[in-house]
Formats: sequence, structure tokens, C-alpha cells
Amino acid sequence: QYDDAYHCNSLSHWKECLLCGNIKSYKNHETNEELYCEVCGVFVGPSIGIVYEISEDGSYAMVTDYLSGITSIEIAQYYENVPVKVIKADAFKDDVISSIIIPDGVTNIFRNTFYECSSLTSVTIPDSVTSIGFQAFYKCSSPGLFHEQKLNQRNP
Repeated sequence: QYDDAYHCNSLSHWKECLLCGNIKSYKNHETNEELYCEVCGVFVGPSIGIVYEISEDGSYAMVTDYLSGITSIEIAQYYENVPVKVIKADAFKDDVISSIIIPDGVTNIFRNTFYECSSLTSVTIPDSVTSIGFQAFYKCSSPGLFHEQKLNQRNP
């Protein structure tokens, strides 16, 4: 009995048996013009200007900085075949981004991550995010952009 959902990394996708863990349908991503895999739907394009680091234990990747003037960005779900789980403090502080899509799998957005991003008007935060740090979105231009209750539930 195989899982309906695909498992994936930055290069490939596959299905796993729910009982024994055997893998089937292991294939490389087939990207469309928007750089999404046409089979599993994961974003596999380059995140131009986003700086990533791998954790010390090698189990996850972190976004640590942004070095581009592109205003609409999407964080990759994987970096060097490990899942992106953290956006570090100050990673996008004072940047010109207007919209960002945070992928499913990210669990932590640290303090001051988007501090004073005065052009930020659209943010997609997945349900996988369980912690949003102090003033992560402080002084963003659109006060109605975030539902304060939702942020408070993730930042007790």
C-alpha cells in the first residue's frame, strides 16, 4: 500500500510503501516554465539571491541572507537535497521584497526576519510554521497583511 503523496528532495520525487518503506516511482523532477515539477508540484527553481546554509548535523537547511533586488521571491523547499526548515534572524531585514512564498516544511521564522520590509504586501506562510520570532514582521508596510491572532498562536 503506497502513499498517495509524493516524497521529494531537490532532484527527485518518489512514493513510499506505508507498511515497509519500499520506494517506487523514483524519478527526477520534470519542471515547467515556472520551475515547478509537473508531477509532484514542488518548486525546484533557483532562489536567486537567497543565501542558504546547512545545519551542523546536516539534517536541514536555513535561509540566512538575501542578496538580490528581485522583489517577488519563493524560497526553495530543498537546498542541496536537504529540506529548508528555518529562516534565520534578519535574513530579509530592510530588503525591497514585495512578496514571498515560504514553502511547506519551514518550521521556524526567527526574530526580525522581515523587519522594516516596507514594500512587503504578500506573504504565504504554510501551516508547517510553528514558531514566528519576536518582531519578525515589524514595520512591514501593510498592517492588515497578517492576522495578529495567527501570529500570536505561533509565538506564545
